[in-house]
Amino acid sequence: MALVRPSASSRRCAMQDVDQQRIAQLLTLLGEERLLALGEQFAAALRDLPTQPPAHIGEILHRLKGSAASLGFPGIAGHLAAAEIGDYQLPQLAGHADGIAPCLLAAIHEASRQR
Repeated sequence: MALVRPSASSRRCAMQDVDQQRIAQLLTLLGEERLLALGEQFAAALRDLPTQPPAHIGEILHRLKGSAASLGFPGIAGHLAAAEIGDYQLPQLAGHADGIAPCLLAAIHEASRQR
């Protein structure tokens, strides 16, 4: 799996490895606009994590873990898996939401450049 570390300009997501190969696949399948929209929906869901009812948090974390992996964010998927078993705090996860768009843009730019 080809992973790209985000540039200094997208430092908020430095811990979030990006699966460049997956981003390239999604870019081909969905196009840039749709991929960015999915990234924003994912980021919004992360931001909302601390406000979710505790009774449903396990299901929400599981769903978001799959979304993170599908979107090419294995680092966040790992943090979501840790949160499922109580080893990661929800506010910390929500804090990664602002880094999704810059990471995705950097990965899309790199994928476009390599075409």
